[in-house]
Amino acid sequence: AVTSYQKLLQLAPNSAKAHLSMAMAQAASGNLAAVRNELTAALKLDPSNPEVLTEMTMLEANSGNLAAARKHAGLLQFHYPKSPAGFALEGDILLSQESYGEAVKLYEKAFALAPSGSTALSLFRAQYRAGDKATAYEKMGLWLKGHPNDHRGRAYLASAYKADGRYKEAARQLEYILSKTPDNIVVQNDLALVYNSLRDPRALPLAEKVYARQPKAAQITDTYGWILLNSAQAEKGLVILRKAADLAPKDPSIRYHLAQALAKTGNRVEARIEVQAALKAGAAFPESEQAKQLLQELKP
Repeated sequence: AVTSYQKLLQLAPNSAKAHLSMAMAQAASGNLAAVRNELTAALKLDPSNPEVLTEMTMLEANSGNLAAARKHAGLLQFHYPKSPAGFALEGDILLSQESYGEAVKLYEKAFALAPSGSTALSLFRAQYRAGDKATAYEKMGLWLKGHPNDHRGRAYLASAYKADGRYKEAARQLEYILSKTPDNIVVQNDLALVYNSLRDPRALPLAEKVYARQPKAAQITDTYGWILLNSAQAEKGLVILRKAADLAPKDPSIRYHLAQALAKTGNRVEARIEVQAALKAGAAFPESEQAKQLLQELKP
């Protein structure tokens, strides 16, 4: 592709589109310096080209040049004030900087110009992380009421409810998605975990069903083992959780779950080794505090 576009540029050196095409080919080959050169050349030829401005914004953002990225997003907004693209792109940059309040304002502008599932989800993330959870839940609820088949937005909403301990609301969202996509194994796995948190007896049969479909998937194996452990089947849960840890030895949540199973079955020394491994993994995980508490309980 690079060779083909080189020939095209020889024929049309003043074509911004040709330089953009070459930039895309160079991006596919991983030559970011060449990508920047081609996009810069394209912008000199056509300073208001929306595709070039978009690609340059994303290149600068991915390279960590956030001020330059915001500048190009601002140019998109200036040249195309009725398009949501520039506002949404700058919102993404601000979100990555944890400037959640500013990101909210830009996503609101983008959403007002062209409501979409993608922008609704971005706005939800920004509002939620800004601490305005009530508004985030309300607006996402309104969006889904009018767009019930936005399963991506609904799944994200369910994960937020789950993180906040609102398991009944999370279950309702996941059940709705499953009513439309009954073979969705990811949603089935998530719903099994939510049922487990609700102490709903449907948790174990659902987890078993999912595990039967994907017995070599670490997260699914972990879910099944964890629910067995919480269903008074500690020995069987331990066997399954050992398998999950073998499938994903660097996953701290799985190592913590295995430590819990070992502790419940009387293997305190091995449990301590596993929980220490989970905490030393370096990656943050949802059960970090519980893991620290378990480590204290397992002190000799």
